[in-house]
Amino acid sequence: MRKVLIDFAEIKHALRRAGTPLPLNDVWIAAHTLATGSILMTFDMHFTKVAGLRLWDVLRP
Repeated sequence: MRKVLIDFAEIKHALRRAGTPLPLNDVWIAAHTLATGSILMTFDMHFTKVAGLRLWDVLRP
């Protein structure tokens, strides 16, 4: 759980600094995906703004 909290804070801070914030629920999803080393399967392309997040290739534009 600690890894998820750290990833959440780092993602939120990086996105805010870049001027591209995401909704908080999506930041939690991204943080959990990073913390578990998973691949995120989504059609929401705003997740491409999260550095290091692995997205399922079939869904990329």
